[in-house]
Amino acid sequence: MRSITNRTSISTSVSSQGQALLRLGRLEEGEKRLRTALDTAERRGDRYRQMLALNNLGMRFLNQRRLDEAVPWFTRVVAFSDLQDTSVYAFALNNVGACYARLGHFEQALELQQRSVALQERRGAAGPYGQAVGELGATYLLMEDLPRAIPFLTKALQIALDANLRADAALAARNLAAAHVHIEQWDEAARFNEQARTLAPPDTVGSASQNGFSTFCQLVRLPNEPTTLNCVFGRSCAIAPAVTPIASAAAPSNDLIIRIVSPPVSVSLTNP
Repeated sequence: MRSITNRTSISTSVSSQGQALLRLGRLEEGEKRLRTALDTAERRGDRYRQMLALNNLGMRFLNQRRLDEAVPWFTRVVAFSDLQDTSVYAFALNNVGACYARLGHFEQALELQQRSVALQERRGAAGPYGQAVGELGATYLLMEDLPRAIPFLTKALQIALDANLRADAALAARNLAAAHVHIEQWDEAARFNEQARTLAPPDTVGSASQNGFSTFCQLVRLPNEPTTLNCVFGRSCAIAPAVTPIASAAAPSNDLIIRIVSPPVSVSLTNP
């Protein structure tokens, strides 16, 4: 029994080291460690640790926006359907759903993310549940289905606020700002954007998250020029304004020109 426990501990340690190396930006080293952990778990028939390694390998590519390469890793986790009550299974559903949404495969994304929401709700942890709800709302936002997006994003914001999860709340507020921009409710967009600024943790200002994409939404009205909105929506809570006038002879001076830079919604991208 001791030797089995020791082997399991070593496998877990290698996987954790690989995840830590990815977070430090040492991608090749981290991937190598994770592949080693995966091989070890497969040889020993340790299916749970296979899932952990597979999800983290998917994160290695998702964080670089190499979505086509990330999908197969997450899909292999989802294949362990008899282990769907584990946290890593629910996270993998959300992660592969986020990939599909950004690849334009919305039906697949919604089916996976709805399953993730149901699983996380049963598990009862506020953070993962709120992230799953927010990611589902973000997919509807990508689809420009605002009547469905806004309730999910509002719920995600409230879950995060109730649990005092400021980074998650800031992200939900930014995505709500984006949603209200789509329907030209400028006051609401500005209100949620300011709420996101207030909620963003100080150590995320001006920096990108290790787990995902930078996030920012700012409204600026320029004298005698169309207003420009540059948005980068994603997992992190970086405050990094990028507002540039866009010339448009056809647009009246009071119109708002919207330019979306990078994937235009949130990603939970959470490692279990």
